[in-house]
Amino acid sequence: MFFFANLAAVISIRISQWHTSPSQRQRVGQRSPAYMANLQSSPRIPSLVQVLNPLKPSLMAKDNLFLGMARGKVGDVVFSRLNGVQVSRARNRAPKNPQSPLQLSQRVIMKTASLAYSFLQDIANHSFEGYAEGTPSQSRFIKCAVAQMRAQVADVLQSGSDEDILECEEYNFSNAQEVFPMLRPYQLSEGTLNDLTLSQDAAHPSHLLLTGHGTPWTDERQRTMSYQDMCDFLGVDKGDQITICLLGYTGGSYLDSPCFSRFEVARFILEPKSGAMNQEFVPNSNYANERDQVPTSWQIYGTVGTTEAETKVTIIPDMVNITDTPIEGGLAGFAVIRSKRVGDSWLRSTSHIVIPDNIIFQGARFGSAVRSFRNVVSSNLYLNQSV
Repeated sequence: MFFFANLAAVISIRISQWHTSPSQRQRVGQRSPAYMANLQSSPRIPSLVQVLNPLKPSLMAKDNLFLGMARGKVGDVVFSRLNGVQVSRARNRAPKNPQSPLQLSQRVIMKTASLAYSFLQDIANHSFEGYAEGTPSQSRFIKCAVAQMRAQVADVLQSGSDEDILECEEYNFSNAQEVFPMLRPYQLSEGTLNDLTLSQDAAHPSHLLLTGHGTPWTDERQRTMSYQDMCDFLGVDKGDQITICLLGYTGGSYLDSPCFSRFEVARFILEPKSGAMNQEFVPNSNYANERDQVPTSWQIYGTVGTTEAETKVTIIPDMVNITDTPIEGGLAGFAVIRSKRVGDSWLRSTSHIVIPDNIIFQGARFGSAVRSFRNVVSSNLYLNQSV
């Protein structure tokens, strides 16, 4: 009732403004003499759109109608906000869905990005520096993923050719029926901290090596790194948080299904409980920092060797099926994120998911994904599907 009472008051005020003197209308509206002469000779009750927006009658109108901002529909008028400004427009009662390849291309890209976020949101919903947890971080993740995919198929999108789009062989995109996210080098975090690098050990494919921007050094004899050793080696600071993210796939050969269905994380803090940085690095909640969350089945250790090649930080996750031939349960991708708390804010490093070199993509092509969105009847009801 409050809404309609305010609407009636606004309409009353607008109608009274409409019947002001020609000089007032000329001064406020800045209309042409011909326009004003027509108004003076043909006074009439204005339409709703004109009532709500007498100074600029058009399809899209700016106005501040109520105490605050209005949203929703009233008859044939739709209210919304655009860049913080109240706007109104005519309602489109006959929206069109031509299902052109260009239109379907956008659906493919958005489906791929949204499906990936749904699996990665435990990290991606707060991993972007300067963006709040939840929707702001989600929007940033989606925006980065969409830009990455559009750049991959930029040539066919710019050509605008239906044939080019439908025959595009670029991978890895979700089709209309896909329920698992496509494996891609998604940007998982963004920030101002120096990044870290995670890679496979060429000699041991089941081992991951963590490197940074520090300076490798050697010792007269091989020994285990201390917390300070690791900070110096990685080029990070005491108290920094390191998060390891792993993607896994299940259900047969990866060659047949370029998706991931597992997302696992582990983190450790480069500061032991005692605060003594010369203490041997042991990322375990019983011996180091209670904020560490490293599964007992993982191994993470640093080694100072007699040569620079022997000085390294090694991570052995429980996804041990990292081989030259992808098999069920294997590792499909990995990433590392560095975090630092400064006051009430968190700083992050920028990271992307790295896909192992042994992964070979076959299937999930862009053109076939676009075709899959044609004539799909959208319904959330199990019994309401049609061919």
